[in-house]
Amino acid sequence: MERKLQEVADLVHALLALWLPAAGLMAVVCAVLVADRALFNRQLRRITAAQQHLVRPEDLTVDAQVLLARAQRAMTVVLDSKVHREQWIDAQRNEVAFPRQEWAIAQGLRDYSRVARKGQRAEQETDNALVAELLASRRQVLATSLYGIERRVMALEAYAAQVAEADARFAEVREIERLAAGGDELLGLLARTAADDLAVAEIDALTGEAAVVASTFSKALESAKQAAAVALPLPGAE
Repeated sequence: MERKLQEVADLVHALLALWLPAAGLMAVVCAVLVADRALFNRQLRRITAAQQHLVRPEDLTVDAQVLLARAQRAMTVVLDSKVHREQWIDAQRNEVAFPRQEWAIAQGLRDYSRVARKGQRAEQETDNALVAELLASRRQVLATSLYGIERRVMALEAYAAQVAEADARFAEVREIERLAAGGDELLGLLARTAADDLAVAEIDALTGEAAVVASTFSKALESAKQAAAVALPLPGAE
């Protein structure tokens, strides 16, 4: 009997020896899971907060997407211009103001798109005359809001067009400067051309003199032939 009791006691001790490490391991696993869950919740809250500062393409209606693309193209024209890179215009102001302008436009277009989509759903769900009138008024407000944003975009496009024109004039000035840098060589060529003209005139004069001499000798030769014919009659002549 005592032997059996001892065996039971040994078994209980063995189980306790196994359970305590397992319990500790489970406690560690639970703590890790809880910590991971807390970290996940914090990251989720951060992502949710960050989404308030993001505008995705799917957040915008088609007309809003087109307007945002126009604004971004205009700003790209300015930032990629030579007059911006070489700071002939206020590059620092552009680099500070453009992100702010882009965000304001994108945020305004996102708000516009959200309200516009609500109006589209309401319009599909009702044929009531009063509601239709309210929806028409709503569309007018949306159009006014969108045009206000478009005016900002058009101002950016006008600025970009002016910068592009300045860039073209700047390129022309650089080309003139490049050509002017070789001015001494061009003047040298012109001086050599003038010398060539003088040389040609001098040679022409010599050519004329030579022609006179040649003509004189031709006449003398003809006279000599005639005199020889008189003085030395040909054989057989009587």
